Amino acid sequence: MPGVINRRAQLGARLGVWLARLMLIALALDAGCSPAMQRRVNIAALVVSESMIAWDGLQTMDQARAGWPYLEEANPIMGTSPSPATVGIYFGSALVINAVAWLLTPPRYRAVLPAIVTAVQIHVEVNGWFSGNDRAPIAPVTKSE
Repeated sequence: MPGVINRRAQLGARLGVWLARLMLIALALDAGCSPAMQRRVNIAALVVSESMIAWDGLQTMDQARAGWPYLEEANPIMGTSPSPATVGIYFGSALVINAVAWLLTPPRYRAVLPAIVTAVQIHVEVNGWFSGNDRAPIAPVTKSE
C-alpha cells in the first residue's frame, strides 16, 4: 500500500503548490487593484483558508468517530486520540478565530492572514501524507502506547 500513499502525497503536494500559487497571484492582484476588486480578493482568500481548515477538521472528525483505529492525531492541543466533541470544538473555534481575525485586519491587508493560514494548512496536510498519516485507513500505523 505504500504506492497508494505515495500517489496521494504527490497529488497533495501538487494541489498545495497550486493553491499557494493561486494565493500569491491573488495577493499580487490585491496590491494595485480597485477597492471592489480588493474586496473580492479578500473574500476569496478567506473562503480558501476556511475551506482548508474545514477539510482538515472533517478528516480528523472521521478518525475520531472511528475511534482512531489506525492513526494518532499529531496536534498536541487535542491530544493523540481526541473525541469527536474535542475535534468539533477545536475546529469550530479555529474557523471562528480565522474569520474574526480576518474581519479585524485592515481591508488593505485582509488577504495576507488567509494566505498564511492556507500555507500552514497545506504544510500540515502534505506533511501528514508524506509521513503516511493521511487520516485514511490505508496502511495501519502503529499507535504508541
